[in-house]
Amino acid sequence: MGHFFIQLFIKHGTLQYQFICDGAAEVRSINTTIRVDDGHKYRVHIRQDMIPLVPEPVYNFTGCMQVLEINNLGPLTFSNAVGRNNIDSCRLPLSTHLSTDVLAAASDMSGLLKPAEPSLSSPGLPSVCQKSLCHNGGTCHHIHLSSGAASFQCDCPLHFTGRFCEKDTALFFPSFSGNSYLELPSVTSVSESQIALGQEPNRITSIYLTVKTTVLNGTILYSDEKNFGEQFLHLYLEEGRPTVRFGCGNSQNILAVSVNQSVSKDVLLSITVSYMLPVSSPGGYCMIKMAADGNPPVQHRVSLTYPVSQSTFGSMFLGNVPAQAQVHQSAGRIQGYRGCIREFQVNNKELFIIDEALGGRNIENCNVPVCDYHPCHNGGTCTR
Repeated sequence: MGHFFIQLFIKHGTLQYQFICDGAAEVRSINTTIRVDDGHKYRVHIRQDMIPLVPEPVYNFTGCMQVLEINNLGPLTFSNAVGRNNIDSCRLPLSTHLSTDVLAAASDMSGLLKPAEPSLSSPGLPSVCQKSLCHNGGTCHHIHLSSGAASFQCDCPLHFTGRFCEKDTALFFPSFSGNSYLELPSVTSVSESQIALGQEPNRITSIYLTVKTTVLNGTILYSDEKNFGEQFLHLYLEEGRPTVRFGCGNSQNILAVSVNQSVSKDVLLSITVSYMLPVSSPGGYCMIKMAADGNPPVQHRVSLTYPVSQSTFGSMFLGNVPAQAQVHQSAGRIQGYRGCIREFQVNNKELFIIDEALGGRNIENCNVPVCDYHPCHNGGTCTR
């Protein structure tokens, strides 16, 4: 059996890549001269046909890393890891956009890696927002107080809170203020990761979560098809009643259900939403079903005379949808949610919301005793 390995590492501040092809007598290296220890964020793409085995020596890496895709599966998150040790959520504020540079074994490496371009500030911001008042990647917005005086508000990235985003906060049980959101991996990627681990594919996708609200209206969850398709899922509160809208294949098939009960403010409520698409099977049906607080589910289904094409959902947004994201025109009103979201499962796979989050804005901890967050896993005991 031949020797195979690949190794991507940082040496003296520059990105390096080593590999051995089957039957090769020596390690081949690709060296860059661009430094990557400057605090910017870089995107790296490696494409190589071989079986990966990591050689010695291997040195500990300090910093942040996001695996966007491996063999068309991704993004990969904590829950995808076979094992982990001393891993925490990244605290590095990302004030730049991702670059699209590629590191490939068969490519010319000169001038390949470049730092990401800084975010462009909105034109015409008042002077109060031109003084770098918001720290850690926060975004300053000009506001008018009821008195007529000009002021500002900082929108803070995930893990930072405070008037100026100056507080590095350990999050357990996320609280949403109406101007908050969390971005999670797509339903599709979670399902694909389960199939990759040997689980049987399921035609019905189920999402379970528990919420505690302080208002009677607001978006709890939204996701739609990538590349502006016709499929979407929108779970929201409407006058206190959990409601879900589901786009099924075309603009004529918009399914909606609402449970016949109102939520109580500041009380945890469990919600289960299940949906099904008859992918590549004419004569099937679309289905949306929802149950709240253990009560019998309500369901809406429609028969189809045509097959629905295979689709890939994008990210799941909790609490709101960021301004740059597209929303399907038939999804209903997107309104900021005020309250907490605690448990979250997709097809019985529990997702630790903060650990899994790809990003977020203005997220704080829900106002409950710290041990009620159940922050300890794997048999750990919380003491106050």
